[in-house]
Amino acid sequence: MLLLLPFVYFMLCAGVIYYAKTVRIIELKPLVSVGLFSLKVVVGFVFYYIYSYHYTLRNTSDALKYFDDALVLHQTLGINFTHYVQMLTGWNDNAPELSTYYTQMYNWVKPWNYGLYNDNRVIIRANALCMLLSNGNYYVHIIIFNFISYTGLVYLYNFLKNWLSKNLNPLLIIIAVFLTPSMLFWSSGVLKEPLLLLCMGLLLYNFYSLISATQYGVGSLFNLIIVLLCIYALIYIKVYILPCLVVLMLLISIEKYLVKYSLKLIFPVLVISMLLIITILHNALPSYNLLEILRQKQFDFNNMALSYKAGSYIALPTFNGSVIGLLTMAPHAIYNTLFMPTLFHCNSAIMIINLIENWVLIAVAIYMVYYFNRPSKRLRYRLFASLMFVLTLATIIGISTPVIGAIVRYKIPLLPFVVVILFSCISKYAPFITIINSWEIKLRS
Repeated sequence: MLLLLPFVYFMLCAGVIYYAKTVRIIELKPLVSVGLFSLKVVVGFVFYYIYSYHYTLRNTSDALKYFDDALVLHQTLGINFTHYVQMLTGWNDNAPELSTYYTQMYNWVKPWNYGLYNDNRVIIRANALCMLLSNGNYYVHIIIFNFISYTGLVYLYNFLKNWLSKNLNPLLIIIAVFLTPSMLFWSSGVLKEPLLLLCMGLLLYNFYSLISATQYGVGSLFNLIIVLLCIYALIYIKVYILPCLVVLMLLISIEKYLVKYSLKLIFPVLVISMLLIITILHNALPSYNLLEILRQKQFDFNNMALSYKAGSYIALPTFNGSVIGLLTMAPHAIYNTLFMPTLFHCNSAIMIINLIENWVLIAVAIYMVYYFNRPSKRLRYRLFASLMFVLTLATIIGISTPVIGAIVRYKIPLLPFVVVILFSCISKYAPFITIINSWEIKLRS
């Protein structure tokens, strides 16, 4: 039964991918799409093995600690249905009588939350919902969470394909979205990342469909509803990514007005505008000072890393919560996010894989310079918009995160954009691109 139930759910998910075009890459054979999902599931089991047998403290392992807390919530279903509903929905979940359950959980209450929602509860509740299907079988959770992340990546792929369809081979976008080692590994675990990727993919795809619609009808209304739901969900899942996505969506929205101008003009105007918005928000809503929240996150993450003696800890310059401090730290933060770990920071097999990934990306960048193909004006604008998303997210991650192991995980939403930017500037006559073109024909025919 331990393996039979997950096998049944795997076959159900594979069947949906095979027959439903909405969760399939239509440029590939259905069986190849199922193969991509299967690869993620295999990596999910490897992920579980690593964090079960090599990191034995379950209460500090993200792969297991939320699952264990969800078990406490799920078991409440057989004890007190009202209490179960309260904890699952958040309705009156601060009632004193629930403290009995919370004392059995390690992660329901955070030592700090900066006035923001405790996103730990999202993944605990998601696991508890899955337990209605799995009855506590962790392998079923691996299947379900991989289906969630796979679906999100399909929609992210569709967004990038539609946005850059005339300029980039679909197989290159598939490589960028699905097959970087960091994305493949961290999106395949029972973590918050699958939920984040689902919301991010659906948000960008439906937003671009809404913006590019020639006429509005029921389909546009559906797109708008999905956009609003995803924004609402991201507030609870990973709120720090929302400002970065807002920057990207804003640049998509005003493309037709800005594409005629030089990027040398657009970039400084955009940066100054963003800093002005941050300053205005600080004065209008002092309790939600974004820079102060970022300062507190860095301070608390630093203390936590030191108390747990994190093996991949790196000392960061202290962020003082000011606009000047943000500008001063941004280059260092971006470097840490995009280029860590270096050879001197590798203390595990996972770190070595991340190091090799960085080296490959640097090699692709050098290859791009050698076989550089100047993009069209419109494509240059779209790549610039992608770059702004990358830099904004990299700055937030790099300032607030003093642990390399966390950086390589948190940066996976920006990796597809980095790879797409590089691929988009390589000539279609470059040897690597011609090989990819021949592979695409075989995979589609």
